[in-house]
Amino acid sequence: RAMASDSPGTSGSITPALQSAGLASVCAAVGAALTQPFDVIKTKMQVHQYTFTDRDGYKRLSNARFFKTARSIYKAAGVGGFWTGLAPRLLGAAGAGILLGPMYEFSHVIAEDVDRPLRKKFYLPPDTTNRIVHPRSQKSMFIDVKGGS
Repeated sequence: RAMASDSPGTSGSITPALQSAGLASVCAAVGAALTQPFDVIKTKMQVHQYTFTDRDGYKRLSNARFFKTARSIYKAAGVGGFWTGLAPRLLGAAGAGILLGPMYEFSHVIAEDVDRPLRKKFYLPPDTTNRIVHPRSQKSMFIDVKGGS
């Protein structure tokens, strides 16, 4: 659980929501960076389907294979080819992490609130004097109600 200072006015204190937003953003960005090569290969495999004609003259579709696609990326652009599109992916993942962190903290507040006992309803006893007092009244002025039971 993210920790913050107990007193709200102290300098250097970071709220748990801001701290978790920063941590979630960094974690999402690191995760996006580590899986970027696999995402590039996957996207290239989705885009490039091979079409060929077999001996009978029928067109066939062949899905690209993982290692064959990885080799073609390496031949075309080298190691840097696996990291194409990293900046937009990092920004998107970091932005999602900024939203996810505080939502995670908020869900903890909601989950802890479920365990708290419910408040009881407050019932006013019936007014036996049949007098009405204006809510913004500053004086002790009462209005008598006639015809009460």
